[in-house]
Order: sequence, then C-alpha cells, then structure tokens
Amino acid sequence: MTETCAGSILNTKCLTHDKERNLEFTSVGACLPDIKMRITDGSNSEIVPADVVGNLEISGPVVFKGYSNNPTATEESFSSDGWFKTGDKGSIDEIGYLTLQGRAKEVLVINSVKYNPHEIETALDESKIPGLTPSFDCCFSYFSRTRGFNESNSMLIFEVGKILESNGDKLDWKECLLHLSYFLDLATKAHARKLAAELQGATREQAMTKAMEDVDQDRLFELALSPEALNK
Repeated sequence: MTETCAGSILNTKCLTHDKERNLEFTSVGACLPDIKMRITDGSNSEIVPADVVGNLEISGPVVFKGYSNNPTATEESFSSDGWFKTGDKGSIDEIGYLTLQGRAKEVLVINSVKYNPHEIETALDESKIPGLTPSFDCCFSYFSRTRGFNESNSMLIFEVGKILESNGDKLDWKECLLHLSYFLDLATKAHARKLAAELQGATREQAMTKAMEDVDQDRLFELALSPEALNK
C-alpha cells in the first residue's frame, strides 16, 4: 500500500505454507526486515493471540509520516504508540505469517443506513441467479444528482464482473437488481418476479428507475431515515 511504500510483507513460502495449514485464502506472508506488524482488538490497540482476527497495524522506517495537509486523518490513522492503522482485518499465525480477512471500515451508507457489503454480496452468491457466478459480484453506493439524491441519501446498485463460461451463459443483471430489492425488503418476491417480466427489453437506466419507483415506498422512506431521526 502507498502508506508503507508499496511492498512491506512477502510470502516466501507461497503455496507450501498455505497447503500445510489448509488455508482457504493464500497468506500474504511475513514482514520484510526492519518492518513490524501486529493484530489488535481495535478498541485500545491490545495485541490479540495468534490466528485471532483483528485490525492490522504496521510499524517501521518505510511507513509514511502522515497525510499532506490533513492532520485529522493522520491522527486517526496512528495508534497512541505510533503504529499505522492500515484499516485491514487479518490474523497472524504462530510463525508470523499474515492472512487478510477484509477491511475494517468497509461499509456502505445508503440513505443514512449502514450496510455490510459482504452480507449483501453473500446473499447474491446464495441466490442461485442464472448466469451469476458466486464471488464475482460487488456492491457499492451510488447517488444521482439529477434524480434529487445526494451523498447522504443514496441509492444502492451493484455491478457484477463475470468470466463467461464456454457454454455461453450470460449474466441476468435485471434479476440481480430485483433480488437485491427483495433482500432489502423493498419488494415481495412475487412483486419482484412481476417486475422482472416488465423489465424485459429495458435499458439498465430504465430498469433502475422503474425498480426504484415501483418498490415499497414506505420501506424506502424507512431506509431514508437516519437512526437519529427514528429516535426523535
């Protein structure tokens, strides 16, 4: 990463180490000389035991000193004892090899409501939508100034990258859109199916517009309310 001058951790036992430990994901490896890393619990930077997932922090001469003209971001990015908070989640095994598990701050803020993108992507992976390859989906926040939305009142859409199979399967993105609407309780399954038929032949923009207009407006309004507004 940029803040650590690019490469700072290297797996010199690639595949061998991973096979021995039966890892699902390849280990990133161990620190290069003069660089240190640790996994903390995040609340008070207490170091967690081996193989326990926590927040990755790095220290060493290659770590940057701070963000240009942004003292607030710099202060938030370092622990009280000077370790850089990478924002990554991971674990370190007994020989000092790091395995990344995701991002600590990876959340989507949709209409002031926070969503875990991994949960939404998992729901899509388990939906068995024709043409959708599990783990090839990605969701993100989106806002359109032309439709009256702004950064604090955003819509949610997603794109899916897919390697087409030799049998010619194609991704039905309309089906993905409707499944996501159903997952967020914006439409019943029956209504989603009915809407799917109406979207045949529509462009992506037309489908997005119609899907947002035809879903449960009460639920849409509920999602638009922040926790502070709901408590008033």
